[in-house]
Amino acid sequence: MRLPSLIVEKNQVWRLLAPSILHVGFRHWIVTTAFILVLGTALEQIMKPLKFFCFYLIIVIGSNLFGACVSGEASVGSDPVVVALALCLIIMMALEWPSLEQPGF
Repeated sequence: MRLPSLIVEKNQVWRLLAPSILHVGFRHWIVTTAFILVLGTALEQIMKPLKFFCFYLIIVIGSNLFGACVSGEASVGSDPVVVALALCLIIMMALEWPSLEQPGF
């Protein structure tokens, strides 16, 4: 049975959150956690904790839902979350670039 049908027909909504907690191995967990800690801390300071928490949950659920619909197979790891956090930080920096201080200029 494919993953989207398990989510819908058998009410296994936990499948939208569980892949972000599970990891392939210790090294995978360490690297992903380090990236989330660094990127998440920076974004949390900009967005404030509650807004960041909601944003993080939307990313987790959205990336797992997208992955389930596209591949239909189970996945593990929060690599899509790391990519989304990095892109969000890059976009926020690009939008605020004119107002950032330019040292030495």
